[in-house]
Amino acid sequence: LAAAATDHDDPATARSLIEKACAIANAHPWRSTRPYRYQYVANLAKAQFETGDHQTARAWLDRALAHYQDHVKELSSLRRADALRPLAAAYHTIGDGEKARAVYQRAIETGAINGNARPRAIDLVLTCLSLARHGAKPGKEMWGALNGVERKLNAPW
Repeated sequence: LAAAATDHDDPATARSLIEKACAIANAHPWRSTRPYRYQYVANLAKAQFETGDHQTARAWLDRALAHYQDHVKELSSLRRADALRPLAAAYHTIGDGEKARAVYQRAIETGAINGNARPRAIDLVLTCLSLARHGAKPGKEMWGALNGVERKLNAPW
């Protein structure tokens, strides 16, 4: 709804709707073991950015990333990259390419930790899809990390 309000040049209504969504989110007892909170915050931050409130959008992303860092050990290693990708995409959306690349890089490294090839392959594909969908261009270091994960996958991956 906030996106529709923004599309119709009504940022005040969009902000009001985002505030209501934040109130619902803040009342929810998020479990630190689930990555969904980061997707939710990333979506709200992108919507807030679209209304023109860039400072609030950045603050939400920075707090979400700090929360991730404080609670990373509570997340299953299978879910850590799932938490990071939406934050990286949101940083890209708000125009912070450097922070987006750093968070994507961390998602790549985190996704490569699992000892099983299938979860590593899935994380690699999801990260590449996120980069492509959001038009984020990997630098030389990121290309090296992506290729390194791919090279370490076993057949049939």
